[in-house]
Amino acid sequence: MSGEKPVAFHCPICRSRVYHALGQTRSGLAIHECAGCSILFRDPVKFTRFEPYSGTIAAPDFRQQWRR
Repeated sequence: MSGEKPVAFHCPICRSRVYHALGQTRSGLAIHECAGCSILFRDPVKFTRFEPYSGTIAAPDFRQQWRR
């Protein structure tokens, strides 16, 4: 990632702030991997804006005991 502007990355799945550039596909698309959950994605900016939980369903908070 040398020469690129740093991206404020925030994984919407595991909340990690670190990702790794893995390389490129045969067609020239960049591939990145989240350092926390190992999910693969192409664009860190677009992936950071992705929200897997809709506004009606609250995302689980794994920092607290969620089983009652």
